[in-house]
Amino acid sequence: MPNRKWFNGSKERQPHFEKQMWHEQRAHVAPEQLHRSRTLKTISRITGIDIKNYVGELLISKRKISVLDSGAGNLFFSKQLKEAFGKKVDLTALGLSSAEVVPLNRVHNRAKRPLREFAENAKAIDQYVVSFFENFVPRKRYDLIFDIHGPLEKSPFKERIYEQYFNLLKVNGRVLVSGYYRTKIDKFNSYLINVKKAKHILEVKQVGPNAYEIQKVKI
Repeated sequence: MPNRKWFNGSKERQPHFEKQMWHEQRAHVAPEQLHRSRTLKTISRITGIDIKNYVGELLISKRKISVLDSGAGNLFFSKQLKEAFGKKVDLTALGLSSAEVVPLNRVHNRAKRPLREFAENAKAIDQYVVSFFENFVPRKRYDLIFDIHGPLEKSPFKERIYEQYFNLLKVNGRVLVSGYYRTKIDKFNSYLINVKKAKHILEVKQVGPNAYEIQKVKI
């Protein structure tokens, strides 16, 4: 977390301070947190599949599933997913931002609204964790992980991301992946071939125009 420099009351420094805080806050809060771009509707459009139907199909054979939103952003998607399925989905959201990083009275006016919305959205989900995906150590494993413009797209440590998929998934659990890179399946396979442990392996298939499903299966 970056070090914070607090305003010391000097009128001469105030404009510089406000500008600095705004850019500092934008650097800490992901760009998608500054507007409502990450919702159930937009994620369905990005992936090309109906997210509600996709999650609903998993619940046909299970009364409850554990879900991880690995790049939670503004939490609108996580909140709407939780509202859609209620107690049927135990939802953990993973992100790099905290609503309590900077008191709102010390934040530029343009940043106050998204930070308030972020804090309200966090109350609606089961758990919000501030952590890099590569370092995330959960208390349980997941039936479904969402990685929509998240860790796989942004992290330079691709092999570590796949290792985390393997470690975090239950047997037959899956990751829904989508990103700007439009990665081909053969590129996925070149990474996945090294992520093989015990009697399980990660397999990948395309499930939408810009969506891939990585599943942990028995060999």
